[in-house]
Amino acid sequence: MATAKARLDIALVDLGLAPSRERARALILAGQVTIDGQVVSNVRMLFTLEYWLVLKHRREFISPKRVFNFILYIISRPLINWFHIKKVFYSPVSIFIWTTSRCNKKCSFCMYDGELNKDGRDDLTYDHFLQMIKTGLFLHNLHLAFYGGEPFLNTELFKMIRTAQKNGLITTVTTNGNFLMSRALELNENPPDFITVSYYPENHETLKQGLAVLPKNTVRKLNFILSKNTIEHIWSALELAIKNDLDFFGIDPISDRNRNHSEVIFENSIEMAELKVKIGTLIKGTRLQIKWPKTKIEIKKNHTSCLFMWDTIYINRHGRWGPCSEWTLENYQNITSLEWNGVWYQKQRANHFVNGTANKFCQNCIYKFDSSMNL
Repeated sequence: MATAKARLDIALVDLGLAPSRERARALILAGQVTIDGQVVSNVRMLFTLEYWLVLKHRREFISPKRVFNFILYIISRPLINWFHIKKVFYSPVSIFIWTTSRCNKKCSFCMYDGELNKDGRDDLTYDHFLQMIKTGLFLHNLHLAFYGGEPFLNTELFKMIRTAQKNGLITTVTTNGNFLMSRALELNENPPDFITVSYYPENHETLKQGLAVLPKNTVRKLNFILSKNTIEHIWSALELAIKNDLDFFGIDPISDRNRNHSEVIFENSIEMAELKVKIGTLIKGTRLQIKWPKTKIEIKKNHTSCLFMWDTIYINRHGRWGPCSEWTLENYQNITSLEWNGVWYQKQRANHFVNGTANKFCQNCIYKFDSSMNL
């Protein structure tokens, strides 16, 4: 089974573009492997398998300047902890843009609990979106994620996705899946590069139909919210993912917002070790890739396990932004008063190395992913 990250030669084999690593190396060294028309000759170049799947299916071009910025970031990642880097020489790689504050569900673990409304006043309009992506902040990022609320409630979502792709961006949408059927035609006419559907046990019958209409030229992931309260439902979710021939199955160890994390199943727990064995047996012989959680119990001093401060920006329609989803909307900063390498950002990055976290929003955060690029 292919790994979630791969060297260039391994990625070519994983995607069926070369019969063997030896043949893949020969193709690379012969200058026959290109990205957006640019010859790539480094056999050891690392890229995530998800992005290779996008390159395989992609209809639109990917901007060379965005790919170059992404490569700078990849090179910098191991250096961040080694040298405690606070000022980076690349632009944000990943931008999450708020599409609506409306949501048809009320989840106990939602980081925006109490901040969502139902009247659509905060919906991002297409005209406003056009203005935003022309600003300097959006000139070099490779990845643009549409989030909320429930993004499918924004009537202009797919028009924005199409425009983003024409501007050389790789697009992602996360949805609870309730509106996959009602917007199936738009979804298939203007498919995002990635789509993540969150699994809720009460939505199982709805997802049986919804997952079947997902575009085949989109990287498709079913995301499971794992806790000691939900673990019994993971097998039904996996069955859906396998039956619909999805690309990925994500496991997200989120707890209720009471913040005691008593129901969290951590990465290095006995429960998780047992789960890995059982799931490994179940998916053997299928193409399904598992995105295992990276949530550990301990926080290391002089080390950061979270790179959101180094690669990601969350932004709402009012031009206010924060570094991750754990920040409540009321604490988003004004985009005109904040700079990617400014004093505020450097201070937050420095705090990570001193305390293992940036500030109060990080103290109880269980999102210990390496980066938003791994979501």
